[in-house]
Amino acid sequence: MKITRTLAKAILASAMLFASSNLFAQVKIGTNPTNIEPASNLEVEASTADRKVKVNKTTGQLTIKDGTEGIGRILTSDAVGGASWTLETSAFRARRTSTQGITSSLTDFFNVNLEKVNFDQDGGLTMGAASGFTVKKPGTYIFNANISFQANSPTAASVAIFKNGVLLKNSGVTVNSKENYAFEISIIDIATTGDFYELRANNNTGGMFIFSGDFSGSRMR
Repeated sequence: MKITRTLAKAILASAMLFASSNLFAQVKIGTNPTNIEPASNLEVEASTADRKVKVNKTTGQLTIKDGTEGIGRILTSDAVGGASWTLETSAFRARRTSTQGITSSLTDFFNVNLEKVNFDQDGGLTMGAASGFTVKKPGTYIFNANISFQANSPTAASVAIFKNGVLLKNSGVTVNSKENYAFEISIIDIATTGDFYELRANNNTGGMFIFSGDFSGSRMR
């Protein structure tokens, strides 16, 4: 009788363990708690549609979907620990391909109006009369720019990169009248979200014509 009772307890314990294993094989937290994807062991779902964290019950792969996910992105943290997916690097390039006249000034630099977008991974480019790039992701960036131009008279001329309306770096020389020139400039800078970078040009006397311009940049880290 004692053996029978012991056996019964063992059978009962095994049954409870088996039932518990089946019951807790899949865990769902959040919206629609009774509806879990068949391939998931654990799923945490937000009230916003298709935003969830889940663990595949076969491979153990972790999936985090919060609307920022995408091919080639990495998981990063903000200052308070909030995680989001972001491109490991982001880059842009835009050009001017038609002639633009630049008035002369001893002190002012004028925006080179970009016309064509080659690529813009973060969607930060602004085209037209106030062309430039608005930083969407903070980090260390490298910016490159060049212009080809001709001055109407002998003058000092230069190309510059501005940040938030302030001169960041410029490069120039004194040029002759009606001769073709090309300037290039590059700089590495630490940027925060919302910083605005633009390509500008300057000449002291007589005005100048820009034949082409190129402005590009990428986040290094």
